[in-house]
Amino acid sequence: MVKKITLKFYSKRYGRITLKDVDVAFDDWQPVVMNWLWPALEQFAIDTDLEPTHLTTWDVLSFGLPGLAEVPSWSAFAKIPIQALEMENVRDLYMDIDDTFHRL
Repeated sequence: MVKKITLKFYSKRYGRITLKDVDVAFDDWQPVVMNWLWPALEQFAIDTDLEPTHLTTWDVLSFGLPGLAEVPSWSAFAKIPIQALEMENVRDLYMDIDDTFHRL
């Protein structure tokens, strides 16, 4: 069975608020990304169920998350347990992300 969540967003145009549900499956993006981020996305789904966030957040997520698979150091970073993360690991990842997203 495929893991799925629903994220809730809103947009506002000319004073009119529109709600949008976006279904996300674990298989939508590469496993190297989803294995590490899935718990955060599940919590985000709970949060947006209570209070939807602006639709531009989805634009950022839908572009940014798949792009993480292109970051050379992401695979190594994702294997580090959260308790063992150090500032240097995060700094190096951010530098790699910045370089990669400029190329994309």
